[in-house]
Amino acid sequence: MNKPKAKVLIIFSALLLVALSIHVISLSRYNMKDSSAENIIKASSFIVKDNGTLEQQKTFNLEKFAPGQSTIWNFEIDKTGTDVPVEYIITLEGIGELFEGVTPIKYDLMEGKDNNYTQLTNLQEDEHKYIIIPDKDIKYFAIKIQWPWAAPKVVDKDFIGKSGNIKITVKANQIPN
Repeated sequence: MNKPKAKVLIIFSALLLVALSIHVISLSRYNMKDSSAENIIKASSFIVKDNGTLEQQKTFNLEKFAPGQSTIWNFEIDKTGTDVPVEYIITLEGIGELFEGVTPIKYDLMEGKDNNYTQLTNLQEDEHKYIIIPDKDIKYFAIKIQWPWAAPKVVDKDFIGKSGNIKITVKANQIPN
């Protein structure tokens, strides 16, 4: 190899080496890393309870219920221990021979307490299913049960001695904000 070409090759290699080292130095100079391992993530609470108002198997007992009578039974749902927005799906279901076919017994869900009630609208005409998004931690509800006097399309004497149950189901779901 002749000397001028070798000289150019050495100078070129030296310049390349200097440029590469400046580039590597500048990369490492602007690189930074911080870390924190003490970050805490805790799931929110989801506690919805009936405060004992639905826990018993026999919540109400209407012995000798007859045409022209009505009653109101109260219960509450408490979401005080819940950090997330919820909805309640409350279903009322008449079970037994008193509720078979066309029944004279009417039952509806109401909101409120102390004789200050608002009747809630169910999802479908013949379905006793309600969706409520609570605006307070404790919501008070009532079930109005009535046997109207001279109920249309019903012969009341056909129900003498028959019995039935009203099943109350409350399901609480978390909903998006």
